[in-house]
Amino acid sequence: GPKPAISLSADGSRLSLAGEMGFGTTRLIRDALRRHPGIKGVELDSPGGSAAEGFALSRLVRERDLDTYVRSDCASACVVVFASGRERLAAPSARFGLHRSGVEWQRGDREVSPTDQAMAQLFRERGVADEFIVKVLETPFRNLWQPTMSEVMESRLATGKWMDAAG
Repeated sequence: GPKPAISLSADGSRLSLAGEMGFGTTRLIRDALRRHPGIKGVELDSPGGSAAEGFALSRLVRERDLDTYVRSDCASACVVVFASGRERLAAPSARFGLHRSGVEWQRGDREVSPTDQAMAQLFRERGVADEFIVKVLETPFRNLWQPTMSEVMESRLATGKWMDAAG
């Protein structure tokens, strides 16, 4: 399956994950954290990928008490990981995309699934506003809701602005 590129920031304080999150993504991040024990956060640039990997990486981020950062795109399973950060910082250029879970081969669109319920519960635990969660659960898998930066901040999906996103 697809694997994202993992790299270390210039200052050595965060890992960068770029690309689709396929099977093994969490292992890649865990291995990088072992090699670089001073990591304080993970920068995400991903269209999403496997919900199972998103939830596994989300657990790792919470266990390690890491901050999460987005400067460009974070959609689907990536948002589950972002929401798990101790601090969740979004640059003014960040774009988020959310929808219910699903798979490409599935015909039609399902109702809220156990995966969607787990995502909603995670968002609630992380302090995301109920109105935001409802909007996510109203968005079918084949659609993508792209909230404005104001909605991201007001909902507390992001806990702050990432002003040092230049490098």
